[in-house]
Amino acid sequence: MKKLLLLMMALTMFGCATVPRGNVSVGGNKEEDTPYTGGSIKLKRLYDRPMNMVLPAVRKALNASGIITAEDTATNIIHARVDKRYVTVTVEPDKEIENFSSVTYQVNTSGILNHDWRLASKLAEDTFRNLIVQENLQP
Repeated sequence: MKKLLLLMMALTMFGCATVPRGNVSVGGNKEEDTPYTGGSIKLKRLYDRPMNMVLPAVRKALNASGIITAEDTATNIIHARVDKRYVTVTVEPDKEIENFSSVTYQVNTSGILNHDWRLASKLAEDTFRNLIVQENLQP
């Protein structure tokens, strides 16, 4: 243990060791730079539907996988809990293409090497599937 501590101190003195850092979304368009204490990933998808069609599909996908804990209708941010994971989904109109929606799925877990790309991509697929079902049900 002493050797490990001495090695870390020596590497820090020479600038070789740094504390991993990451950005954590604090709501809206704000992000804070924080020490990396857990797993957090962001998956961004672009859907060729307006926001008023994408939001219900996202809600349905989150309800099928877990529980929606909060929703901010002013900024279109939905917070949910899936098992032990915290999910934040941000829906906004695409800045470049009209009638397209940009959706960001952020999954936060505890533990350093516990990234959950699988849950984020499952939610993105479920949202897409819900959009197709929703479109086919309309006359």
